[in-house]
Amino acid sequence: INLKSHPQLLRYPATSFQNEGVYLSLEEVLYKIVSSLVRYITVWQKEGFSPIRSLWMKEAANLERTVTLDVQGKMQEGVFKGIDESGAMILTTPQGLLKITVGEILKEEKKSIK
Repeated sequence: INLKSHPQLLRYPATSFQNEGVYLSLEEVLYKIVSSLVRYITVWQKEGFSPIRSLWMKEAANLERTVTLDVQGKMQEGVFKGIDESGAMILTTPQGLLKITVGEILKEEKKSIK
């Protein structure tokens, strides 16, 4: 989390909270992160992953868009459908449905392929 500064030479542009006009202390940020983690871990322990998945899906970026991933050195393209009950990324590809547990999104498209 970049509070005061950010790296300049990255594959994707970065910024910091301070650069965006938001001034937060390290203590404040850590408190909020830990409080949030405790809340969601408690939900997960009591109710399972399903409510966490539902909340995540409401905020997910690039749903129904074509994405290109680097999956352990291999490029994979497909339409991002969300995450499954175990947290794996679901992609629809010409070869069928794929579940991906490790990878980096390299590119997102504006329109999805059906």
